[in-house]
Amino acid sequence: MSLDDWHQAVYAFHRLVSEIADRYQGFVARHLGNNVLVVFGYPAAHERDAEQAVRAGLAICAATGTLESSAKIPLRCRVGLATGKVIIGGLIRLGDSREYEILGNVPDLAARLQMCAQTDMVAIDAQTRRLIGSLFNCRDLRQIVPTHDAEPTRCWQVLGERGIESRFEALRGSPLTPLVGRDEEIKLLLRRWVSVERGEGQVVLITGEPGIGKSRITVALEEQLQNKSHRTLRCFCSPYHQDSALHPFADHLGRAAEFTHGDTPTDRLQKLRGLLAYSAFTDEDVALIADLLQLPLPTSD
Repeated sequence: MSLDDWHQAVYAFHRLVSEIADRYQGFVARHLGNNVLVVFGYPAAHERDAEQAVRAGLAICAATGTLESSAKIPLRCRVGLATGKVIIGGLIRLGDSREYEILGNVPDLAARLQMCAQTDMVAIDAQTRRLIGSLFNCRDLRQIVPTHDAEPTRCWQVLGERGIESRFEALRGSPLTPLVGRDEEIKLLLRRWVSVERGEGQVVLITGEPGIGKSRITVALEEQLQNKSHRTLRCFCSPYHQDSALHPFADHLGRAAEFTHGDTPTDRLQKLRGLLAYSAFTDEDVALIADLLQLPLPTSD
């Protein structure tokens, strides 16, 4: 590859990373040759920053494989992710570019994780692994990453996102700690359930700040209903899909049809048809649901 080809390839990679980082609310802080440093949680912190960083890393690895240099050489990448506190200062000039000054050990640890990773791999540290819970399938690499002034850390490879039914359980794990101080709320929900058993439809809206135990209350209610005939349907909204009003239902249908990460669109369409075969859905209904799940229907000759 000539020097000009290399520069064009690096530029294409930088542009790709910037687009994906923006999609997952990451912040491109610095370009280091053919490397890019992306920060999540700045300038505003979000509850799902660790998850979004992992999703961005997986998306970058997948998309880089579709890039091709002017020399017709496919491009590959490696991603290292570390979680911790840093201080982000003002802009500094590095050659012809202006980058943000970042103080802290986390970028250094992320770089070391990247060096330990193989091609097309997303490697994460122990703190990131803890924060993402069971939302992703991970493989313990059984490698120790040395750091300058902290304890060595183990690293994991992220294999892909899991099709979870309960985001709460995936992040909190099991068994759960006992629920304390919510007796009145549980009694209210059980009174509503009695009305449901009488044939009176009920809707309960639970609102509050993140982390106060809203999801925990719903788990406690389900524990109370273990011996009752009922069916639980879980749908999850996301601040990252605000422009897609039906995203929770599309996600639920995908889990119900048992979509997996490696499925082709044809595979997913077959699984969807199998799921809907148990109900009286017409071909037009199937086409509408397939469109909701962004699955192309085969064209008729």
